Amino acid sequence: MQHVFKHLSWRDRAAIACVCKDWHAQWRGALEDPSLWRTLDLSNSQQPGPALRYASAQLRLRSALQVLNLELAAGVTDALLLPLRGAELEVLNLNGCQQVTDEGVAALAGTALRRLELYWNLRVTDGLLQALARASPRLEVLNLSGCKQVTDAGVAGVARACPRLTHVDLTRCLAVTPAGYAELARHSPQLRELRAYACAAVNDTVLEVFSVLSELRLLDLCGAHLVTDAGIQALARGCRQLSSINLTWCVQVTDAGVCAVAAGCPSLELLSLHGLRGITDAAVSALAAHCAGTLHSLDLSGCVGVERRGREELRAVLPRLRCFTVHK
Repeated sequence: MQHVFKHLSWRDRAAIACVCKDWHAQWRGALEDPSLWRTLDLSNSQQPGPALRYASAQLRLRSALQVLNLELAAGVTDALLLPLRGAELEVLNLNGCQQVTDEGVAALAGTALRRLELYWNLRVTDGLLQALARASPRLEVLNLSGCKQVTDAGVAGVARACPRLTHVDLTRCLAVTPAGYAELARHSPQLRELRAYACAAVNDTVLEVFSVLSELRLLDLCGAHLVTDAGIQALARGCRQLSSINLTWCVQVTDAGVCAVAAGCPSLELLSLHGLRGITDAAVSALAAHCAGTLHSLDLSGCVGVERRGREELRAVLPRLRCFTVHK
């Protein structure tokens, strides 16, 4: 039975333990096995407290913990996290845990941490990012989406200390300016995905700096209304491995920018031009000429200058197209 427990989620293990007394007894015994605590998935749990307290009360279980997922779990606070200090976590997901502060997260940020998710936490500040810079140099994935107190100082601190960053999400981090983005680009040569959705501060200067990110595959610039064709052209010259680009509501971008992307990014798979009134059939022709073999998702909603917007018309020149709505 213990072998079976290793392949089940925490919730499934608890459910099985309720089937009969024998299974409950085996479950109680299995709780002492550190190998069952390497991954603790309490996402969406309404009562994460008991499991967290049990793990924190025993050093050998706490030491075994490598992955902790508390995404959208109810009632997660610093008080539940602080006793777990000392766990060598590699992955920590606190998405939607809005009561957690810098102190609680920093307590679990050790040298092994590779992935940290903090979606929509309004309490997190630059103080946490400075703590990460000191404690977690191996960090690769950082999700700060909606963390509105984060500023340039925090982003720069993490970027300088964590050169292995590959995925960064700064969606709606409105206090981050071009200076912060510049520091991120300068110190993150391995960056593969960058989400700057609804970050109006992104402009052509930022994209010029981004052009050094030769490993970049995904870039989300939705709502970057300051970006023009010049910035997109610079990006296309330097980031030739881009496969996914969201230019939704980048209202100053025209055919010139899209043509540069088509020619410069031969592996392009997804492109959203949603809401760009300056796009015409010339952009579609450029995509057909350079990306027909790879492009499977293209959003032209609101591109009133494009006459060939029908699905069959587009498939005639872009045969791999399957998705026509990226932005919702």
